[in-house]
Amino acid sequence: MNISFVFRHMESSEVIKEHVKDKLEKIKKYLIHGVEAHVVLSVEKFRQQCEIHISERDFSAQALEVSDDLYTSIDLVVHKLEKQLKKHKKIVKDHKIKEAREIRDSKVFLGMGD
Repeated sequence: MNISFVFRHMESSEVIKEHVKDKLEKIKKYLIHGVEAHVVLSVEKFRQQCEIHISERDFSAQALEVSDDLYTSIDLVVHKLEKQLKKHKKIVKDHKIKEAREIRDSKVFLGMGD
């Protein structure tokens, strides 16, 4: 997973980078192909904002969260992305099952199966 970081109005921190990498490892299991993640972390007065864009070969997801704590924002964004990825994986799985049933039914209809 290629991860690029952008820090706006704050200093770059290895601790924050490691926290984001650890959280993104959790959602890696829902992705099949090579993945690129673009993480934007910013601070505006008391608002700690985290925005993540994940793109795969034929799918992309993005989420944004704002809170008083940057670590909370990161956790909430990863949770949102995880929900999006689970939904996408379920849709793909259901689509493959539907195609397999249609192929099986068409073979039975044509007298090729069983």
